[in-house]
Amino acid sequence: MLHTPDKKVLVHTAAHGLSDWFVRKGPVSADKSMSETLRGKPVAVLDAPTDDRVEYQKQIKQEGIASILSIPVKLREEVVGVMRIYISEPHRFTEADISFATAVANFGAIALESAHFYETLQTDYDTLRQDIRQRRAEIGYEWMTEPSVIPAEEPGPVVPPGG
Repeated sequence: MLHTPDKKVLVHTAAHGLSDWFVRKGPVSADKSMSETLRGKPVAVLDAPTDDRVEYQKQIKQEGIASILSIPVKLREEVVGVMRIYISEPHRFTEADISFATAVANFGAIALESAHFYETLQTDYDTLRQDIRQRRAEIGYEWMTEPSVIPAEEPGPVVPPGG
């Protein structure tokens, strides 16, 4: 789950093994749902349906969740969301469980950042291509805006018209 821009709500962005109705049960409040995680600390919950730190206790029980491990997802030391591991049987999480889940959350944060950088780069590239087309048209080189001379995804020869 990732923070909304105002950091008041957590939004499910990916889930595996949970029912659709559970994922769509409603917004998860950043203040009410294991807020220690959002301050950068892993939280292990043995009995999720009765633990006061757990929001949506009724839905947790209905989904068959007994224990939860909540891990902060940090990007450059800022908590941007949480990764939760749900277990159907009561489970005491070990330090090794917590370390492994923390490493997975860190890799997830790196993947999120890489996806953001790629998206930004793609947008900038598309804008540059459009600017080049427009400038070539403005200086009277309309032929240079034809698809055969616009930089392609794969580099290829530039061929002027009639050539």
